[in-house]
Amino acid sequence: MFGDKGKIQKSQVLTTLIDWRELEFSRMQKRTPVLDIIDSMIMEVRQELMNLELDLSEFCCLNKDCPDYGKKGKGNIRVKERYESKNRTCKDD
Repeated sequence: MFGDKGKIQKSQVLTTLIDWRELEFSRMQKRTPVLDIIDSMIMEVRQELMNLELDLSEFCCLNKDCPDYGKKGKGNIRVKERYESKNRTCKDD
């Protein structure tokens, strides 16, 4: 989807966000709403990077109530955690 260029750009964004987080924490020395926002953004970019690294086209939803049950290559599967997948169609965990 994004190829190597997109992966490099997202890695640079992640590095910048981590730097911002360290600066904010060292400045405030406590949890702040800004830190919460930065942490959320870090998690989102990390998830996007994981999705770029994996070819999920051979995976399908295993929830029998989902309209995409058993259908591969629909683009509805995303990485939830490193050892799990999540279906965007039915939100099956």
